[in-house]
Amino acid sequence: MKLLDTLKVPSAPVHQLLGEINLDLQNMITAEDHLVAALDSYYKEELIVQRYDYYGTVTGEAIEVDHLNLASKSSQQRLNILRNPNVSTLDAIRTLGFVYFHRTDFQLAMLYFSKYKELISVVYGQGVLVSANAHVLNRLGNVTHAMGDLTKAYDYFMTSIETYYKIYGQDAIHEDIAHVLHNLGTLFNVTDIKKSLEFSERAIAMYQEVYQVSTHFCIARALSSITTYYQNSRTWREALRVGKKSLAMWNDVFGKESNNRFCWYCPCATGTDLQPFAAV
Repeated sequence: MKLLDTLKVPSAPVHQLLGEINLDLQNMITAEDHLVAALDSYYKEELIVQRYDYYGTVTGEAIEVDHLNLASKSSQQRLNILRNPNVSTLDAIRTLGFVYFHRTDFQLAMLYFSKYKELISVVYGQGVLVSANAHVLNRLGNVTHAMGDLTKAYDYFMTSIETYYKIYGQDAIHEDIAHVLHNLGTLFNVTDIKKSLEFSERAIAMYQEVYQVSTHFCIARALSSITTYYQNSRTWREALRVGKKSLAMWNDVFGKESNNRFCWYCPCATGTDLQPFAAV
């Protein structure tokens, strides 16, 4: 087999798709297996391209998989291989960040989301502002919140919102912005319950305007945050009132017998927005 033949990795997108499907289904271990397999293919392709650039020839023999020693490399070493990523590679890295976050491996989640942030400008161009820039800041806010760094999480969330407004316009009404407002409400539900209520109510108002409905799983999730606000402020009657409203909406969306936890997640875009801890 010649060198260029080894660049064909048709299994990579299939593994990536299966990883995303299993993420939607919350089969996290299976999702990780498929996504790592997809990235391994991209890594091998990248290493082969680098070897080709070095030797300047396509007549050499294929690099054997065993010689790559990918299994012996740490996640950081594997990510450092990537110098010429594409959109598919970015998607695989981002989705693995979701998987590790869901599995509460926050260090690995931070590693993959940080690499995703770094490679956005490589793929889309230096200085080019795309929604991915704001999206990954929101994700980094989720991770730092889960790791207990509330100040850094707040900075990530606020920068995410500012970036979204630069992209969509200063008067924009968009679900991406509503997601970050919800995360800010969750962030403050212990340290500053008034801010928590303010951000959660803004999120609900924007969700209602975006979706043009009064019942939606994102709204039910935001109502859950408000319930927590009232619980923390020991306003029990309001906590019960809003909590019942959230539960009723959950039942309307998923059915009373449903055991689906997606009400507390946001499974938009084939699971790429899936996050635990009521984070979106």
